[in-house]
Amino acid sequence: ALHYAWYALVSSQADVMLAGGVDVVSKALLARLSVNLDRPGARPAAEGAAVLALEKVETAAARGVRPLAEIAGCGLASGSDADEAREQALKRAVAASGLSEAPAEFDMPGGYGYTFGAGLALDTAAAIGLGAAREQGLVSIARATSSGRAAAIILQEAQ
Repeated sequence: ALHYAWYALVSSQADVMLAGGVDVVSKALLARLSVNLDRPGARPAAEGAAVLALEKVETAAARGVRPLAEIAGCGLASGSDADEAREQALKRAVAASGLSEAPAEFDMPGGYGYTFGAGLALDTAAAIGLGAAREQGLVSIARATSSGRAAAIILQEAQ
């Protein structure tokens, strides 16, 4: 959803977009996400949702709003496994951003369990909320499923 919202903005199909995801915990999901809760800091899988409002920098400026962060690039990929797909999605995000290499990856503190549906939106919201782009200038976020689908985003400090 974030990639498509970003693309709609950069291709001038829209000035403002909402993007997000949701994870609903089902019995089947719980069976797949077996977590050793005896491990220090381990957290059980949980339901979650995130929705982000994205808009063009010009649109925000016209409204007198200072962006919290800017999306420098996004990428989608699929591959034979999660690692391959994740690497390809990150390469595409780097290419879209015009950078020569991926910036440091945002590591969500606390170790939580969720799936792909809300993962990128949750991590992006957390990175913005925790000021990761502001502190580091640039940060990358990449999520992949075990079936080989992946998405990546590069956030930069708001200019």
